[in-house]
Amino acid sequence: TLVAVSGESGSARGDGHITTAELIVGDSSSNFGLQVFLSFNISGIPTNATITEARIDFSNYTVYGNPFGGLGLLAVYESNYGVLDGGDFFPGVPSGPYFEWNAADLLGEVVADGDFKSLIQSRLGNSRIQARLQFPGTITDGDGNADAVAFTSPKLIVSYTTP
Repeated sequence: TLVAVSGESGSARGDGHITTAELIVGDSSSNFGLQVFLSFNISGIPTNATITEARIDFSNYTVYGNPFGGLGLLAVYESNYGVLDGGDFFPGVPSGPYFEWNAADLLGEVVADGDFKSLIQSRLGNSRIQARLQFPGTITDGDGNADAVAFTSPKLIVSYTTP
């Protein structure tokens, strides 16, 4: 079980502001989009391992406003951002989400994804796997209210075997 690396994970706002103190995705009361960036240290997984399952645990969260009603689906994407900076905010609709949620209560479920498992397998030998969480349908609903999800201690649960 890997926790997001403190200082490497954080949030980026559409105006370029970043913070490593919060993990919040959605939009702000100033109608700026917010995206979460997560970095997980996978260097402890042997390079000859076979990944059998990859699950993500976002069950420790707080919802502000109505992010799923105004912003749509929340999705996780691969994002090799290196060191988080304001230019990492992605305003478009990316391809290839690994996980998607259409309601806050679904975030409490620890889910597995075969494509994400394959991604981790392909990254063995690297020290990090990094991801971005965003609402890809729209950056903001423009209502002047914070509509967001804040995460505490997101986890990546990787199961593997070794020869």
